Amino acid sequence: MSRMTFLLALLAPAFASAQDELAIDRDAGATPNASSQSYNTGTMVVNNSGSGLSIGSPNSANPFWSITLQPPAGLPLVAGCYERAKRSSTQGRPAFAFGFGGSGCNASYSRFKVLDIQRNGSNNVTSLALDFSQQCESYGGAVRGQLRFNSAIPISPTFLRPVVDSTGTLAFTAQPGAVGSSAPSGMASIQLLRQVLRPSINGDNGTSFSYSGPLPGGISTGFFGLDFAAAGDVVLVPGSYPNATRYPFQASNAPGLAFSYNGSGCNTLAGSFNVSDAVMDGLDPVPLSFSATFQQHCPDAAGPLTSGTINFSANILGPVTLPLFSNGFEDASAAGSHGLYTATCAE
Repeated sequence: MSRMTFLLALLAPAFASAQDELAIDRDAGATPNASSQSYNTGTMVVNNSGSGLSIGSPNSANPFWSITLQPPAGLPLVAGCYERAKRSSTQGRPAFAFGFGGSGCNASYSRFKVLDIQRNGSNNVTSLALDFSQQCESYGGAVRGQLRFNSAIPISPTFLRPVVDSTGTLAFTAQPGAVGSSAPSGMASIQLLRQVLRPSINGDNGTSFSYSGPLPGGISTGFFGLDFAAAGDVVLVPGSYPNATRYPFQASNAPGLAFSYNGSGCNTLAGSFNVSDAVMDGLDPVPLSFSATFQQHCPDAAGPLTSGTINFSANILGPVTLPLFSNGFEDASAAGSHGLYTATCAE
């Protein structure tokens, strides 16, 4: 997938070796839409916010951008690695939020690395070097960034990797008139990557996948949705699930299934699915691995058939349980890098 990169000059250097910039590396389609811009941002604003910080451009800047970050409750903000951050600090987790031009995340999954933080006698930050990666809503496209405020640590060509990278495939065959029959020859095999897929645990304790990206037949941006749920809203586990009806309108004693493809779906359906692998994350409502086969007839068992297979896996960087902070630092001055510190966060 294509990515967009931009550098924003934010403040005249306080001393010759300092850099004051915000560098962004963004997956195409990721939120917020921090696209390449050329404008005068004025002076960066850095304020204490409890035990954390709020950082941003002046209110007069266009577009306006902001970053807020918070260490886990009870910890000071110091140089180190902060993993599995959410939009607000809860349950011992750090908090992080990046907004740009009025766009941001309702829910975010982030990680950030403080390489350098210096304060004066009034506890005001005088120097800051911060790397971050943010994914909105379910683990999908990422916005990665590096912020340097009056810091001698240079912008790096390597950005912090996102919390989760994912991969997988969806393959299906559709009879004429069935959902997916618009694909070439009624068949498709679609690669599932983080940049185009949003996996989630749905409201019925099942698993849902939402895709927006290339489809067979030369479609540059198409869509599909695939939902699975066990009867009675119980947690979805490996096994066979016959007599499925349309998710999320299934009866309490029936499994739920729904496959839609590029604008085509079922109002009613008869189907079944078999789950061979279902592992969920212990901290967030997302699947870590999931494999299933499915059969869907619209509008009933006599209707045309779509049959398919999905295989999905996600790799989480950093801890999967608390705590979610480690200083993980070594003095790098002897190595002659930049004379300060270097982080050994999960990569």
